[in-house]
Amino acid sequence: MALVIRKAVYDEWHFKIALSYNNIGVAWFQARDYPKAYESILKALEIRKHIYGRQHRETANSYLVIGSALNELGKHEAALDSISLGIEILKSLYGERHPLLGNGYNVLSSIWLDLHDDQKAIEFSRKALDIWKIFYDERHPAVASSYNNLGRALLKQGKYTEALNYCRKALSIYLSAYKNPHRSVGDVYRDLGEIYFAQKLFAEAYGNYENAFEIYLNVFGKDHKETKKIQRKLDEAKRLRG
Repeated sequence: MALVIRKAVYDEWHFKIALSYNNIGVAWFQARDYPKAYESILKALEIRKHIYGRQHRETANSYLVIGSALNELGKHEAALDSISLGIEILKSLYGERHPLLGNGYNVLSSIWLDLHDDQKAIEFSRKALDIWKIFYDERHPAVASSYNNLGRALLKQGKYTEALNYCRKALSIYLSAYKNPHRSVGDVYRDLGEIYFAQKLFAEAYGNYENAFEIYLNVFGKDHKETKKIQRKLDEAKRLRG
């Protein structure tokens, strides 16, 4: 609705049109409809480059969100290029300390996780944490997101105790930050389930998968691919726990 109204008032290259496309893209990203998220953010980027040029924080932010969407679409190399470009712009504007840099490093950690380079994932998670702790307190959701990425990376390295510690810290922060069912809480329950499953602790895995399933069901609905995926994990843990 906001986009329709703004298009009636402003020309197509106005910064408020870019803002609407950006907000729509973020909403699609949160709903995990990554093709639609990519399409909207790309439109925002085109407008922002036209208005501000390449060396601007809004342009850089668009590159970061586009990179996140590309990673979720499995286009990891393109995602790395987009995120790296956003980080390069931010560094030229602000040096090494800016919250958006934390976003960029955190997404890089997710990309390297998907590319199975756990050490690089840990490196960028820690870089993100160093920035978050300058700007936010320990109970901020951004801090939780880096803790969870660290937990996921440590799981892949077989360091289950450390992985559990970081994921539990992430869960505690998210539960205090979000009073209603939230996808990030569901993600941590899923990852806790994965840690327990890897240790063949199937009853514990089942309990965490079940929590994730209930949240995904509430947030995404029963037909969403994330809900169906966690349902399969839940069924497998149930079968193996006996």
